[in-house]
Amino acid sequence: MMKRLAILCTLTVLACSSSSNSVRVIEPEVRVHTLEIPVAQPQRAAQFSTVVKIDVANRSGDSIKVERITLSSVGTGPYNIAMTDRDFHRPVAPDAFSTFEVWARAVTPTPSDETLVPQEGPIVIRGMVEYSHAGGSGRKVFVQRVPTSFSRTGE
Repeated sequence: MMKRLAILCTLTVLACSSSSNSVRVIEPEVRVHTLEIPVAQPQRAAQFSTVVKIDVANRSGDSIKVERITLSSVGTGPYNIAMTDRDFHRPVAPDAFSTFEVWARAVTPTPSDETLVPQEGPIVIRGMVEYSHAGGSGRKVFVQRVPTSFSRTGE
């Protein structure tokens, strides 16, 4: 009986010690903001640069580092976002969020003689946030329908 109890205690101690070395990080939450067009962009264009703002919320008790964000649009909308990615290597503290700006190329599916202003509407963004933490690394894939409007920044 004592031998069984000793074995059980030894196994319990080993199980607890090995599980304390692994870090369990909660997958971050991701929210995409409305896209912005810089004030320098022309009123008529088939392609233009835009800024995609993405909030990454760390709901974990441990710090994470956002390594890279990749994104593109899904389907056809008032404009399409070509696949782009950007390296960040920026930490996000526990129970905090940080906003990341990704420059992207947008393409309008209509002829360039039409203005961009009437082409407002939702766009579906698909992306991936690659992050690292003390116990390794992870990926958060997201697909979000983003209601957008072309508000020209700086005005």
